[in-house]
Amino acid sequence: MNKVEIDFEDELGRQLGKLDAPKGFSSRVMEQVAWRRSGQQRRVQTWRLAIAASLILCFGGGLGGYQVHERHEAEDARAQFAVAMRVTNRSLIAVNRGLSRIDKTNDGNGDSR
Repeated sequence: MNKVEIDFEDELGRQLGKLDAPKGFSSRVMEQVAWRRSGQQRRVQTWRLAIAASLILCFGGGLGGYQVHERHEAEDARAQFAVAMRVTNRSLIAVNRGLSRIDKTNDGNGDSR
């Protein structure tokens, strides 16, 4: 520490003066120490850990369920796409047959309409 810092701290201490602890402070501190030494703190901490673990499990389970749901939706979409492609293929085959018949008819008549 340099001289300025020491002078500042000394002046601050003189200006603030000595402060006494509030009445009953030491008894409250000792009660807190006794409480922490007792099993109550451990039980409270155990409950907090149990609640935290439960929340983590719930979140993880929800996330897993969501992923399963998304996978099922993707499978349903693939199946619907496959059906749509089969219907489109059959429709195109029917249109192609019709166009072939029209083409054969026009070739046989000599008419190019």
